[in-house]
Amino acid sequence: MNKNPKRKMQTRSNLIDSFWLLYKKRHIRDISVRDIVELSGYNRSTFYEYFTDVYDLMDQIELHIIELLKDEMVRNLQDTEDPDIINRMDLFFKKNGEYLSVLLGEKGDPAFAVKLKAAIKPVLMQVLQLPKLDYESQLLFEFSLGGLLSALTYWYSDGMKIDSAEYSKIIKNILSNGSLKIVREMMR
Repeated sequence: MNKNPKRKMQTRSNLIDSFWLLYKKRHIRDISVRDIVELSGYNRSTFYEYFTDVYDLMDQIELHIIELLKDEMVRNLQDTEDPDIINRMDLFFKKNGEYLSVLLGEKGDPAFAVKLKAAIKPVLMQVLQLPKLDYESQLLFEFSLGGLLSALTYWYSDGMKIDSAEYSKIIKNILSNGSLKIVREMMR
């Protein structure tokens, strides 16, 4: 008997949510299929309808987050003068920031940051209409991208001491003006 598509999507989502609850507290190597199905209320065979193992589930989450971030970047960076950009960034961080901070944090897979940067770098270059960068520009680009990811992780892991709209304004300022210029202005 075929399950209806809506129910299948809900089941998959419930399994992911259960995994996520565990992953926020533990390293992936300490999470078993048994843990996920016990928390979600499903059986092992249901889990295996959607995922080959815990690492496959994690890969699917990572790919989903990367695609969401790429789409959001395209929308937000096409018009940097758009006054709505802060609201869109704010909504994105409210919806997905926790995932990014955990995936980039100490329990996350170090390879995720590499995958994320590799996926969003060409998008940034295309949207910002950057030509092929020389080596020095590549270093600056890598530095800035790594810094943005690190800032997001820090903001979440430090308890989001400013709201997401304020965080989004800071990030927009960094993107618009460059980090060194901002640091120099702050030192005055």
